[in-house]
Parts: sequence; C-alpha cells; structure tokens
Amino acid sequence: MSETRWWWIRHAPVTGHEGRVYGASDVPCDVSARDVFQRLAGRLPADALWVTSHLQRTSQTAEAIRTEMSPEQAATPLPVARLAEQNFGDWQGMSRADLAERRDGAWHRFWLAPAHERPPGGESFEDVVERVS
Repeated sequence: MSETRWWWIRHAPVTGHEGRVYGASDVPCDVSARDVFQRLAGRLPADALWVTSHLQRTSQTAEAIRTEMSPEQAATPLPVARLAEQNFGDWQGMSRADLAERRDGAWHRFWLAPAHERPPGGESFEDVVERVS
C-alpha cells in the first residue's frame, strides 16, 4: 500500500488589499521574511511534488521557499487553477465594513452558514470543495 503525505503551506501575507476581501483576486504577497522561508525549506521533503494555484501569491511563496533550498531539493511547482481560493464575486475588492453596512442579509447569512451560502456572483464553500475535488 502506498502512502501519500501532504504538506499544506498557506501563501505569504498578501499586500495591496488594504483590508479588502480579495479571495480569488490575483494579488501579490510579501515574501520579505526570508528567515521564515529558510526554516520552512529545511523541513520539507526533497522528493515532493509541488502544486500551487495559478494565483501569483502562491507562486511567489513557492519561489521564496525554493530559493532557500538546494537545487536538487527544490521542485518546480505545478500550477493548478482549480486550487484557487474562493471567489467572493461582487464582494471582491470591498471592505468588510462596506459589506456590513449594506445590511442586505447576504453577508450575515454567508458567515452564519458559509457551506451553502453563495456571495452574489461568487462561490459557496460547497462550490469550492466541488471545484477542488
């Protein structure tokens, strides 16, 4: 029996969103904390297959980790668009305060029952699970 081990790594902190909902928006991240990537690179297996979403913040994070690895250890990431973060539709780019002020109920319902609630023009969490699976 073969065993698969997953090493899930969250992308580095995003930049340029000023506290706004970014979800599936292709925003960059801050990879300046080199010491963090050095420590992480030292913990990853040498024979791993690397998979990222197609969003720049995931490839920037992967590249920051790869930079801290030896050439034989650093795998080339495979971008897979289906792994992108949740699309918040009409809410992308809005601040949470702006959304709360709308008081149309959709924002409130989304956070109370996020599995099946869908932002206007966006995806529910169930949609994301289906897309990624």
